[in-house]
Amino acid sequence: MKQIPAKVDNVGDTFNAAEINSTTFELQNAVTDSGQPLSEGDLFQTSKAMAVYAGAGDFYLDTGTATAYQLGVIGAKKYPPVYQEGQRVRFIATNTNTGAATARIDTLPVKDIKDGNGGDLIEGEILVGKQIELVYNGTYFILSDNGISGSEFLTGDVKITVRPTAPPGWVIMNDGTIGDALSGGTTRANDDTEDLFILLWGQIPDSWCPVSGGRGASAAADFTAHKTITLLRTLGRAIACAGSGAGLTPRVVGEYLGEEAHQQSVAELAMHTHPPLPPNTNFTGGGPVGSNWSGGGNGMSSPTTGNRGENTPFNIMQPSTFFNLFIKL
Repeated sequence: MKQIPAKVDNVGDTFNAAEINSTTFELQNAVTDSGQPLSEGDLFQTSKAMAVYAGAGDFYLDTGTATAYQLGVIGAKKYPPVYQEGQRVRFIATNTNTGAATARIDTLPVKDIKDGNGGDLIEGEILVGKQIELVYNGTYFILSDNGISGSEFLTGDVKITVRPTAPPGWVIMNDGTIGDALSGGTTRANDDTEDLFILLWGQIPDSWCPVSGGRGASAAADFTAHKTITLLRTLGRAIACAGSGAGLTPRVVGEYLGEEAHQQSVAELAMHTHPPLPPNTNFTGGGPVGSNWSGGGNGMSSPTTGNRGENTPFNIMQPSTFFNLFIKL
């Protein structure tokens, strides 16, 4: 681009060089900020700069937290001086949200992020590594696209499979333990287990998912202390739904119980009697084989029968088919 010394407009007013150059410098800045080197031979650099901003000017870098997404410009690009209704904001999330969240572009005011119904976000609506799109409605940002197609799994989700080994990002549920790289976890000892460790620690009592050495001040503290947490018990077990079903005993997430076979106790037998032989019947000897009778007829005392049965536990297991279960880290 060239600087113009002076110019007179169509009504005779004169533009001085500084005024003209000021506009020229702004155009030059738009070109260079878009990543182009200035070139006198290219008369379309301003158009190219406009195309860059139209195509990617709404894309920012996230350097925030799981509850406050701080968005910065890329390179020398500029951001709008104020939020505009209908403004679109895109970024790759560096954290999965843990609940209600906010967003902020550079030094502009902090704004809430809401769902399509105007409610606060719930945990996991923004996933780490996903491209997120927000739209400003004049008051707050609406989460218009969280990059989830419907097939993605969140930490703690479980899937059923016949595969023998867990894919990346998953661990097999084998009644073992998980923890950091120094924990000695039997299922997985790696720092990538932290999110699942914290979820299990917070959602399931120690009775069902015990922590080695007992639970400390927080899940994060226990993880940092190289403790392990036991996965939910699933091997050889049917999967049931937690809650308080109508007429049923309330169950909590992670609870386990039951048996494959049961040995009845006397208390569990149906109440019944073993009557003596019909009235006016007398025995002078022993009763039926295996019985012990004394006296006779109506005057019999303490009639007893001999032991029968083998006291063997009986099978109470429902018909079942068995698979492998994997849980998402």
